[in-house]
Amino acid sequence: MITPALSRPELRFFPEFHITAFKTDEERRAAASLSVTERQKMITNLIVPHRRFKNGLEFVRDRFHRPVDGGNHAAGWIGGVIGEARTGKSFLVQYYASKNPPVFGERGWRIPVAYLEAREDWDRIEFARQIFTATGASTIPRMTIASMNSTVTRRLRQMETELLIIDDAHFLFQVSRFRSSSHASLLQHIANQKQCNILLVGLPNVKEAIVANDQLYGRGQFPSFTMKEFDHGKPSGRSRLKIFLADVDARLPFPSLSNLHKEEYLHDFITFGGGSVGKIVMNLIIPAGYMAINRGSPFITREFLRIAAEDRLPSGQTLVPFRDREEPK
Repeated sequence: MITPALSRPELRFFPEFHITAFKTDEERRAAASLSVTERQKMITNLIVPHRRFKNGLEFVRDRFHRPVDGGNHAAGWIGGVIGEARTGKSFLVQYYASKNPPVFGERGWRIPVAYLEAREDWDRIEFARQIFTATGASTIPRMTIASMNSTVTRRLRQMETELLIIDDAHFLFQVSRFRSSSHASLLQHIANQKQCNILLVGLPNVKEAIVANDQLYGRGQFPSFTMKEFDHGKPSGRSRLKIFLADVDARLPFPSLSNLHKEEYLHDFITFGGGSVGKIVMNLIIPAGYMAINRGSPFITREFLRIAAEDRLPSGQTLVPFRDREEPK
């Protein structure tokens, strides 16, 4: 049986993302004086609201989810946030979901924005079950192929879901033709009810799959936003990467700046990660930040970045970035 709306669902709340820069020495010292746990959270959940990020938020919020100020949410469209790996797509939509959390009202819990991450091992039934989980179900009804579509849409209506976000959506289409067709059938049925919009987040082949399917493409003609990496091969791309690193630095909870944007660091970041604004660069800065906390350092040192890089060297790469240079001054 379906969980009644008035029972307490198994809710998913996103962390409080840290986006605010520290503008003065006093603000940096105050952040550095917080508990170790709070400082760790700031580093783990750090987001730089750069121009592309802000443009993506504007697309999701103002042109896809709620296109009319003060009006109703849009419904019946299938759209996307598309881009290569490590361009910040997941951070974008997770941040948006965090700003639209579950709410408790007169009729019980509402899940205005439901978020789930697709996996390549899903069949159609598991896809449906995961929608129940994303909408906070503490129990999941037994479903058959015949009843699944109506059961899922009834759940979305019950929880008053306005936007269904499916991250890693390329996994829905990088499977056998039967599974891909099955997933598409469920997406089409949800869109047809015009209760909510569906936002597919994933690699460029998501858009290709939707455009190739007339039934899915017809549900709004797939409005989408493309997240891109900085092209470090161009001066403008290097400049944007430097700004990004400076913006990360301004948000780190240390009493002094780490000067991550300096030219000698920029070269090493590009050598290691190709200048990715997403996981590769941050996968060095985050553990280096943890080391700085543990050692009581006033900033992230070259040594910490080097250790983080050594721990993550790709196979066959022998050149370790961040070696044998002076610390930032």
